[in-house]
Amino acid sequence: SQGNVAVHLSGFLTSITNLIYISLQVVSVAALLFYIDGWAVFILIPVTIPYIWFQLYITRAQYEKRILQTTRRRWLDYYISCVMSRGLIPEVKINNLAPHLTERYRDTIESINAEDLELRTKIGLRGQMIFGIAFTIAYFAMLAYAGLRVISGSLLVGELAIYARTATQLRSFVQQATNLSGTIVDKLLYV
Repeated sequence: SQGNVAVHLSGFLTSITNLIYISLQVVSVAALLFYIDGWAVFILIPVTIPYIWFQLYITRAQYEKRILQTTRRRWLDYYISCVMSRGLIPEVKINNLAPHLTERYRDTIESINAEDLELRTKIGLRGQMIFGIAFTIAYFAMLAYAGLRVISGSLLVGELAIYARTATQLRSFVQQATNLSGTIVDKLLYV
């Protein structure tokens, strides 16, 4: 993966472009939401900032894990080349090394996959779940507040519908922007 600098650079530039596009959407939707009710934006900020930090933490942890796995990944390439290389096939056959190489390959790939799965499930999914719950609580708190404003007459029912839809869009855009930030950091670490 370190040899694919062009791929990482291209992914970095694409992600930057997408982040700019999504950021403009976040700003427009947040401005509309702020126009309807300024408090809504301030309810979402405390939920969003920790999630951005968490996404960057996960990205860094994944990168560091891949760096630690570099030697074992190179061994995987070596095991494959021993079995697939024309020059080594006679030696592998004469010494009956194929079962040994296959077993070493399987053990190495299983340990790498187990580490990757642990990072994704223990840290990544928990963070996604916590963010989802926090944002859902903030979303319903915003709707409850807006509902109270409808009851008091300071907000129209039509504005409530726009408010709810805009808040949902804002959540989606913020999540996309946060994920793109993680991708940008990941690609930048490789470049």
